[in-house]
Amino acid sequence: MRKLGITITPSRLTQDYNARRSIQLPSGIVLNTGKRLIASRLIFSCQAVRYERA
Repeated sequence: MRKLGITITPSRLTQDYNARRSIQLPSGIVLNTGKRLIASRLIFSCQAVRYERA
């Protein structure tokens, strides 16, 4: 993502968990890409990476 110039931040669910606004532990790999739309598909350890837009 650095090569494409995209800033990655934690997902909204992860931010809520880290800020102690939620007690539910987020599952899966979700990345917040801001306003950018990402069409590529990444898979790590048999788990697909999902992207959310802010």
